[in-house]
Amino acid sequence: MFVELVGPPGCGKTTTARLLDGLMERQGLRYVPFDELDRLDIAIGERHIKRSKFLRRMMSLAPLLWRHPSIMLGVLVIAAVHGPPYGTRFRYARRLLAHFLFLLRIRDLGRDRIVVVHGGFVQMMWSMVIESPRLRALPLIRMVFRRYHDAIRPVGIELKIDHATAAERAFSRTTRGRFNKQSHPERRAQFGKWLAYHETLRSLLPPAAIVTAIDAGSGSEAVASRVTTVLAAIAGRRATV
Repeated sequence: MFVELVGPPGCGKTTTARLLDGLMERQGLRYVPFDELDRLDIAIGERHIKRSKFLRRMMSLAPLLWRHPSIMLGVLVIAAVHGPPYGTRFRYARRLLAHFLFLLRIRDLGRDRIVVVHGGFVQMMWSMVIESPRLRALPLIRMVFRRYHDAIRPVGIELKIDHATAAERAFSRTTRGRFNKQSHPERRAQFGKWLAYHETLRSLLPPAAIVTAIDAGSGSEAVASRVTTVLAAIAGRRATV
């Protein structure tokens, strides 16, 4: 079962995913630990695509092209429409496609454990388009979201948080990334607008994509406990089918 935590920077997706390890073990749930998932991602996903030349990169994506052409071509067209400077749009497009390839490979390996993805498809799409948002691309993004969910069938759990708290958390981080303590003041000024665009992208998900929403302002441990309860209930229902 694939589980995607959906929410903007600062809502606690990564922290929650790390905390789930011990909680799910105590619930007796079969799951892929956070560190193991990270190692698999490097081995199967982004590094496999990122470190190859253009022709080899396209050849490595051939399974996506033949099995899911609408997703692959849709992501590349969206990247071209938004067109951030310095070619970063295609770097983020590769990340999106690598993420999709990664999940397909895990599914094809026949894994029967719970896989919690803390940086999911919505987050990666948002990272690709926020530098130069284009409303005309929204119908295409909606289509890609729908095809992605048809192919992967992830269980979406939304972590809801107000803009002020999200900004405070995002810009207090010391880890590398677009948002941290060293972020340029211009990024801080635009953060509210970018969060609003994240909500726009969230609204493009298929209605069945989100199974529940959790208040992320209650603290990571409380959120992780609530997520574990939801997953245990879903796993129990599936076991009885």
